[in-house]
This record gives sequence, C-alpha cells and structure tokens, in this order.
Amino acid sequence: MPHLRIKPFPAPVEMQYATNTWNLLRAAVEDILQKKSTTLSFEELYQHAYGMHLHKQGDLLQQNLQNVIMDHLSSRVRNDLLKAVETNFLQGLKQVWEDFSAGMLIIRDVFMYMDRKVESQTNDQPSVYTMGLILFRDTVLHYGQVRDKLQRTLLELISQERNGAVVDQPTIRSVCTMLMELGGGTRLVYEEDFEQLYLTESAAFFRAEAQKYLTTSSAGDFIRSVDRVVTAETERINQYLDTSTKAGIDKLIDEEMIQRNIEAVVNMTNGGVVALIQARQFGDMATMFKTFNRVNEGVPIMLAPSANISANREPA
Repeated sequence: MPHLRIKPFPAPVEMQYATNTWNLLRAAVEDILQKKSTTLSFEELYQHAYGMHLHKQGDLLQQNLQNVIMDHLSSRVRNDLLKAVETNFLQGLKQVWEDFSAGMLIIRDVFMYMDRKVESQTNDQPSVYTMGLILFRDTVLHYGQVRDKLQRTLLELISQERNGAVVDQPTIRSVCTMLMELGGGTRLVYEEDFEQLYLTESAAFFRAEAQKYLTTSSAGDFIRSVDRVVTAETERINQYLDTSTKAGIDKLIDEEMIQRNIEAVVNMTNGGVVALIQARQFGDMATMFKTFNRVNEGVPIMLAPSANISANREPA
C-alpha cells in the first residue's frame, strides 16, 4: 500500500498564516504592555506562539516581538516619562519600570516556547525577558534626557539628605534596584549610570566636611564627626543603595577624611592626642583608636605623640 505524503503548506499560505497569527499576538502584546485585558486567553496565546514555531516562523516571531516592544517603549513609555521630567520624575520612572517589567513577565510566559528554543541552541540570543530589559535600558534609560535627569535627581536627593532633608527613600531604593536588574546579573548599569558619579561627588563631600571639622573642632570633635559620617553613609546604603557600594564609600571616607588628615588631628595644639591623654578623656581616645585603625599605620601615628609625654616631664 503506498504511503500518503502530506504536502507542506504552499509558501503564500504559510505567510498568510504567519501574518494572521502574528496580528493576534501583536494585539495581545500591546494590550499586556498597556495593562489592558486581552481578548484571547493565556492558553490561546501560548498555542498561537507555539504554532508559529511549528510552522518554522520562530525567527519572524522573535523579530516582530522585539519590534512591538521597542515601539511601545519609544512611543509610549519614553514620551510619558519625558512629560514627568519637570514634575515627579523619579516616581514616574519607578512606575513605568514596574508596569513594564510586570508586563514582560506575562509576555515571557506567553512566549515560553521561544525561550526553550533559545536554551536548546548555542547562540547568544537573550531570553524574552532579558530582551525586554535590554530594550528598556537602551530605549528608555539611556535616552539622553532620561539618563541625565536620573543622574541629577539621584545626586541632588542624596545631597539634600546629607544636609538634613527627608527624601523618598523607597522610591530611590526601587530605582537603584531597577539599575541593578537592568545589568543582567552584573553591576555595569548601576555602576556606569549612577555609582561612579556618586562616588566622585562623595569624595568631594567628605573632603569638604573634613576641612570644616579641622578648622572648627578639637580632635575629639573631629573624630566624633567622622564617626557620624560613617554611620550616616552606612545607613544610607542599607536603606536604598546597593550594598556593593559600601566598599567604595568606606574607601573614600578612609582616604579623604582620615588618612589625609590624621597627622593634623593627632597633633592639634588644642585637643590633640596629648591633650586628650592629659585630660584623661579615654572615651575620645577609644573612638579615635577605632577610627584611625581603619587606615594603614593609623594607630602608630596616633600613639606617637604619647611616647613623648613621659620624656617631656620634668623630674620631681
């Protein structure tokens, strides 16, 4: 008995199927990204996406999906965010990011089979969700006005908080978390878009604060002021920055506030180490020891003047 041979769809039929199916999927993706209800169920959408792979239209599906997401980001998300540049920018960025990332989780599930195909291949094609992150980063976050405004806003808010103002810590924390997630498992976006500038401004702030304390304080007051800075900066990192920033901040405090000024503090004529010892202010000495112990050779430099106390005493 001869075998029946099922002929594949003619090319025009294949393309018509792909066009019709993609139109359904595109409408659903747009609805999801705009937080609207879709006319088709999740199961129906998944089957349509799966069907395009069965008909060898996976590459077309991937490219079309990328295009519709990019169009949404450039024509809607970015424009909406630019309208908030002069109002509540940080809250606006937080909101569009949360809406977009939530939508991408749903889209990822609809196109789950696409991710399975990517995993089974050896190319560098990103997953659906990662593709969304890359597009958001390149189309929204790294758009000139958006990036500049984000950097200025974060630095201004931190400066205000350092000067005693109350800032919206939860929103800053959400934005910093977004920067870390957009790095795709690395610190690159967080570091290049925020941390490098933050550390540069922090170095200048610490240097200026130390100079102010040197000219207006005794050694004990200087050390207590540095200790307050350490506490405040650690609290800031714990509250809303990424914890990996702590190493850089600690290094700057050590360099700009302690190492740079240690000899001047130790040898202050009014309230230096010798004065603290003679006044038996051992609490301040303990705080000084803890602070100077943060830097190389800090404790030996601190203790050097005390060695001369006995030598300088006149015999009874």
